[in-house]
Amino acid sequence: MQVLEGEKEAVSKLVETIGHDPRHKGVLVMLRGTSEDRLFPDWTMGFRDLTDQAAAKPLGYTDFMNTPLTGAEFSKDPNRCLRLLLLFKKSM
Repeated sequence: MQVLEGEKEAVSKLVETIGHDPRHKGVLVMLRGTSEDRLFPDWTMGFRDLTDQAAAKPLGYTDFMNTPLTGAEFSKDPNRCLRLLLLFKKSM
């Protein structure tokens, strides 16, 4: 999952670059919009060792990420996308 924020033209160009990169498959833009302020001003990248048994199913684990993601789940309710991103941020 990638969160992109910034100037519209720069973000659009980056999305296009990512979409053409052969290392990425099935790129899906879940939400586009504008905001006066950044939605994730303190965003930092992180990772977890998913081979660690404690990380395999942490408190609050959901099987949501193992279901197909087509975009239809979010097109009817863009706030659902924002909630997913906030949940992702909180759990990292």
